[in-house]
Amino acid sequence: MKRCSSCGIVTREDRDTCPLCGRSFSESSAPPEEGIRPTSPNAEPLPASDTAPIVLPLVTVFSLMASMVVAAVDLILNEGITWSRYPLVSILFVWSLTLSAAALHRRPLLFSGSIPVAASAFLLVLDLLDDGTLSWALSLGLPLIVVSALALLGLTAFIIKGKHYGYLVLGTILVIVAFVTTAINLITNRYLAVPRILDWALIVDAITLPLSWFFFYLHFGLKKELHLEKFFHL
Repeated sequence: MKRCSSCGIVTREDRDTCPLCGRSFSESSAPPEEGIRPTSPNAEPLPASDTAPIVLPLVTVFSLMASMVVAAVDLILNEGITWSRYPLVSILFVWSLTLSAAALHRRPLLFSGSIPVAASAFLLVLDLLDDGTLSWALSLGLPLIVVSALALLGLTAFIIKGKHYGYLVLGTILVIVAFVTTAINLITNRYLAVPRILDWALIVDAITLPLSWFFFYLHFGLKKELHLEKFFHL
């Protein structure tokens, strides 16, 4: 059996070219240069792009324009800043996320950690804007953010730090979804004083967990090598 060094496909000994990418086995037998990943002959390098320096100024300009319009309308109608406090805080929250993304776009793990920090501050400010006291932010908002942050950081670290296959990632995402929905159901039921510990989360778990087990089986139970000719009966 021959293996293509470009795409990893295993084929018969009598073939001269790869049935998937068309690369000649005489070419693919040569060891690739160090630091260069072998690719298909028809592959073209993707141009590098960095949109962070462009996005942040645009978001800043539009945020300032939207803030000025909202504040002006509130001043004209109510002769003061009343309802406009909520959209102004929301605009500031979106701008802070954009700033964090621009500063940490090459460090996705740190960016994922900055999101719950900004979201926590956003909820605390919204709660204070209601009546000047903290009512729902500490008992409901922050626990939900902690659960979401743990799920986001865990998934980001899982994808970045390890070299995982698609089925394993899909199964892990479904497990995280089950964890988040169960935690949200527990937190909201406790906050609302609902006698049932879990209700709607059980339905979500009944769907996501069996699917995750199926994807885990596809990853761990099946062979890693794919023989196209046997699979397609060629």
